[in-house]
Amino acid sequence: MLKNYLIEDDLKAYIPELDELLYTEGSNWNKEKQAAEMKVMTDFMNSSHLRPIYLRNDLTLRNSLTVLSANYSDAVTIEDIYSRTRLIIVTTVLTGGNKVVTLQGRDAATDVWTTIETVTITAIGTRSLVITDMYKFYRITATVTAGTFAYKSSLTRIPYDLLYLYQWAMQVYWQCAKRGEDQYWLKYTEMKKEYDSLWLSIVVDNSSGGSIDESNGSKYLRLQRG
Repeated sequence: MLKNYLIEDDLKAYIPELDELLYTEGSNWNKEKQAAEMKVMTDFMNSSHLRPIYLRNDLTLRNSLTVLSANYSDAVTIEDIYSRTRLIIVTTVLTGGNKVVTLQGRDAATDVWTTIETVTITAIGTRSLVITDMYKFYRITATVTAGTFAYKSSLTRIPYDLLYLYQWAMQVYWQCAKRGEDQYWLKYTEMKKEYDSLWLSIVVDNSSGGSIDESNGSKYLRLQRG
């Protein structure tokens, strides 16, 4: 299912002065984020061949909300053929202090597991981060030395992030331009150009478990159906 995992820190990579742009009555850019999410979703829904329900299908690392009271390693994933690099951790139960979740990867059953990312969980909610090391197979482990812990986790693809990022930036610049700050109309136009260009480059891969057709080259944003 298509979903946005970006936070304001991600947007600041494109708009470093984001905090200074806030209007007097605003404390964050959540309204603009929601508007961006609605726009991206609507664009997909209005497309004749792109359906949000079929997009951004995750690679499941853990799909159980069984409450853990001791260390636990989940089963090895199926092979990741889509190079998913955004790690998502959704915590629903957390007692007895912080917990540690570790993502490991390997390319063959005979390989030693390599630790990719170690995440300290301090609160209930969703954590999302981008990993830089990719492998064919993954497993996730939870370190629970006290208290209880329940969570789900998956890996998802990041090409969708740019659509949300450009659209969110557009919404921010639109608000700034409406306040009479003309220089932001140009920035809005630049972001819109990036968004429209990325949208037009989308190619849907309909393969179901086989190899990906790379004949169209790297200039396309490739999205796969679930």
